[in-house]
Amino acid sequence: MSGATIELQALLSRDGVLRCPNCGGEYLHEKRVEVFHRSQEDGPWYGITIENGTALADCSAPNPSYRRDGLLIFFECELCALETADIPLAVYQHKGRTFIEWRPFAPVVQA
Repeated sequence: MSGATIELQALLSRDGVLRCPNCGGEYLHEKRVEVFHRSQEDGPWYGITIENGTALADCSAPNPSYRRDGLLIFFECELCALETADIPLAVYQHKGRTFIEWRPFAPVVQA
């Protein structure tokens, strides 16, 4: 069994439901999605944030993939009231492999 499989099992309940990274609760609500695209590997990325029914051509977080496309999903937990603003669920690729994990990040600071 690979390390990635063990990590994925820790993310999910036995029924395949995503768990809160803080309390393990299964009642998460999507609050915001950030989508990252690169027109070529290692090229600049372009991001779109979707929140409250509005799409913005900007992202508050960096692309979770250092070389390819990525996706961040921000949740709020019903049980512990954690808003995963600092630990979104990341889906990204690296060297042909796809990863899914809770990933802390530092917000992008605009100069």
